[in-house]
Amino acid sequence: MRLSFFAAPAALAVLLSTSAFAETYEDRLALAQEITDISMEVIDLDAMIDTMWQPIATESAARGKPLSADQQAELEQLYRDTFRVPMREIMASQSPVMADLMTEAELIALRDFYSTPEGRSVMGKLPKVMEQQQPQIIAFVQQNMPKVMPKVMEILGAQ
Repeated sequence: MRLSFFAAPAALAVLLSTSAFAETYEDRLALAQEITDISMEVIDLDAMIDTMWQPIATESAARGKPLSADQQAELEQLYRDTFRVPMREIMASQSPVMADLMTEAELIALRDFYSTPEGRSVMGKLPKVMEQQQPQIIAFVQQNMPKVMPKVMEILGAQ
């Protein structure tokens, strides 16, 4: 009985000292910062921001009131002026989050992928993926809100 009491902490100490567990937060943070730097170079932030206002234009057109080119240009400028700097700051601050959530091996793999031409291409295409999926997501949420909201109100009322 005493042997197992002392053997467990010793086994844990050996396990934690192996290379699989030798990574440090500082190592992960440095890797995450490399990934952040790459993503800041590659991602088209304006295209990502455009995905935020374009559903307004789509919805307006669906209601039979398409926006004029001037209205679209004004929305584009409003959203870019409003969100460009804060979104850049949010993206630039993602390194600690990544370091908390990902292992060193995951961060190395992600950095190595984003450093390739294919990885950079994928990163550049992410705003287009978001743009194409956003109308489906909005429609799905709108379709399900009548079912969800009464339950949300019930849950909130139960507090």
